[in-house]
Amino acid sequence: MRLIKDLSLKSKLLLVIMVTSSIALLLACVAFIAFDWISSEKAMVRQHQVLAKVVGENCTAALFFGDAQAAERTLRALRAEPSVVAAGVFSAEGDLFASYHRPDEVFEMPALRPDSHYFDGEYLRLFQHIHREGEKVGTVYLQSDLEELNARLQRYAGIVAFFVLGSFVVALVVAGFLQRLISQPILDLARAARQVSAQKDYSVRVEGKRRDEVGNLIEGFNEMLAQIQDRSLALRESEERFRLVVENLWEGVLLTDENDIVLYISPRLVQLTGYSAEEMMGKPAYKFLLPPDKWPILDKRNKQRIEGETERYEMELQRQDGTLLWSEIYATPYRNSSGQIIGTLGAIADISERKQAEEAKVVAERELEEQQALAMRSDRLRSLGEMAAGIAHELNQPLVGVRGLAEHILIGIERGWELPEEKLRDRAQRIVEQADRMVHIIEHVRMFAREAGKAELVPVQVNDVVHSSLEMLEAQFRSHGIEMETDLTESLPLIAANPFSLEEVLLNLLSNARDAVEEGPQEVAGRVWVRTGSNVVLGEKQVQIEVGDSGGGIPKEIIDKVFDPFFTTKDPDKGTGLGLAVAKAIVEEFNGAFEIQSRVGEGTTVRLEFPVGDQVAMAQR
Repeated sequence: MRLIKDLSLKSKLLLVIMVTSSIALLLACVAFIAFDWISSEKAMVRQHQVLAKVVGENCTAALFFGDAQAAERTLRALRAEPSVVAAGVFSAEGDLFASYHRPDEVFEMPALRPDSHYFDGEYLRLFQHIHREGEKVGTVYLQSDLEELNARLQRYAGIVAFFVLGSFVVALVVAGFLQRLISQPILDLARAARQVSAQKDYSVRVEGKRRDEVGNLIEGFNEMLAQIQDRSLALRESEERFRLVVENLWEGVLLTDENDIVLYISPRLVQLTGYSAEEMMGKPAYKFLLPPDKWPILDKRNKQRIEGETERYEMELQRQDGTLLWSEIYATPYRNSSGQIIGTLGAIADISERKQAEEAKVVAERELEEQQALAMRSDRLRSLGEMAAGIAHELNQPLVGVRGLAEHILIGIERGWELPEEKLRDRAQRIVEQADRMVHIIEHVRMFAREAGKAELVPVQVNDVVHSSLEMLEAQFRSHGIEMETDLTESLPLIAANPFSLEEVLLNLLSNARDAVEEGPQEVAGRVWVRTGSNVVLGEKQVQIEVGDSGGGIPKEIIDKVFDPFFTTKDPDKGTGLGLAVAKAIVEEFNGAFEIQSRVGEGTTVRLEFPVGDQVAMAQR
C-alpha cells in the first residue's frame, strides 16, 4: 500500500484504469466460462439420458427372458462412445444383470441408486430406470469421463487469456493517452507549487482554462497566490514602518513567531549580543541567546505568551563570545491586524551594572548574616555559660555526698569496724544514686548543646522544659538572693516544638530577668516568677508561658527596639544584643507569639503563646 501511495499521479491513474478494466474483463470472462461449463454439463447429462434410454430399450427383451449375454452385447456397443468408461444393467430386484467397462479402467460397480445423475469430480454417473408397458423391469447405469468437457474448458481458457492480454495492451495504450487530460493540469499545478516554495515567487501563475473541478482547483490556486503576494507586499510595508520606530530605541527589540523563530532583531540588540541580524533571522532565538539548560524555561514562557500573558522578568542572555549579559525583558504577545496572537514582541534592556550592584549588596548582606550567626553562636555559648554556674552547684552537692559516704566506708575498713552487708549495700546504693544524678545533669547539658537550634518538632510538655531550665539557674538565683516563684498548671496540652530550643528561650528570659532584678531598685525584694497555663483565643486552644521580674522595667522609647539584632542596654561583657531576637525567632518557628509588657519601676513580663491541636498531630507523625 505504501508503494502505491508513493507512485506519481500519472502512474496512479494508469493503475486505477488498468486494474478496474482488467477486473471487469476477468469477471466477464469467468462468468462466460462458468456459464459454458454449466451448459455443457447439462447437455452432457441430456445426451447420456438419451443414450441410457436407448440402451434400456435394447435390453428390455434380455431382461424379460433373462438373457444376460444379450444384455452384455448391447452394453459392449457403448465402445463407440469414447466418453463412456463403464455401464451396467440391474434387474428389477436390484441385482447386477450385465456390465461393461473399458479394459484400461479399474471399475467397481456402485450400489444401485434411484433414477438420478451426479458428478463426482472425474466422472458423470447416471442411473435411469427401464420400463416395459409402464412397469419397471430394471435400471441402466452409465459412467462417463469428463475429458471432452475439460478439453472444451481449456480451449475457452486459452481464448480468454489471449483476449484478456490483448485487451490489456489496448487499454494500456488508450489509458496512457486519456489520463493526460486529468494528470497534466495537476502536474502543472504541483510544478508551480514547488517553484513558489523554493523561490518565494508569488507572481507565478498556472495556465489553464477548464470548467471542471481541476479548473476550479487551478483558479483557486492562482487566487491564493495573488492574495499571498498582496499580503507579502503589505507585510514589507509594515516591517518598514516598524523598523523606523524601533531602530533608535535604547532597548533592544526582538520579534519572534509562535515557534520563537526570529522575524526581526533591532540594531541595538545586535550591539548587545554580538550576533548579526543575518545569523539570527529565520532561526530559533533561544538557540542563540540562551544556553541549552535554559531552553525549557523559555519554551514555557513562549507558551504563556501565546495564551495572551504579558510579563517582565530578568534573565541572563548569552552573547556570541560566550559571556553572559544580565537583561530585563518585557515580553508581550504580538498580534496581527485581526487580533490573533502570532508571536512575541520583546524589549530587552542591559541591566548588568544594576546586577553588579545587587550582587555586591548580596555579598555584604551575606557577610552581615555570617557576623550575626557568629554573634548568635556567641550568645548560645553565653547561655551555656549561664548554665555552668548552676551545673557546678548541682554537681557539687552529689559529689560531697559521694565523698562523705566513700570516706566513711574507708575509715571503717581501716579501723576494722564490722560493717553489716545491708549497711554497705545502702551506702553503695546512695553513691550510685548520686552518680546517676551527676550523669543526668551532664547528659542534659550535652543534649542542650547538640539539639538546640534544630528544626525537628516533637510533642513537648512545657512544664518539663520549665523544670529543666530552673534546675540550671536555680543555684544562681539563690546565690544572688533572688526569690524564684513558680505557678505551673498541671496536665497542660502538648505543643509542637524543639524542647532544647524552647529551653534556650527560657534560659535567655530567666537570665534577662535576673539581670533586670540585680539592676533594679534595691529597696524592692528581688523576685522572678514563671507561670504556665492555657486558654482559648479565637476558637483555638493555646498554651502560655509567662516569665516576669520585679526589676526596673523597660522605658517606652526603647521597648520597640528590644528585638532588633545587636540592640542591648547591658555592658559589652554581659550581652550581645541578640538574645531576644533569637528567642523571638525560635518562638515564631513554633508558630508561637512573643509579647512583652513592661512598666518602669515595676518590672517586666514576657508572655509566650503556642498553638496546640493539628500541629502536635503533625509532629507525632
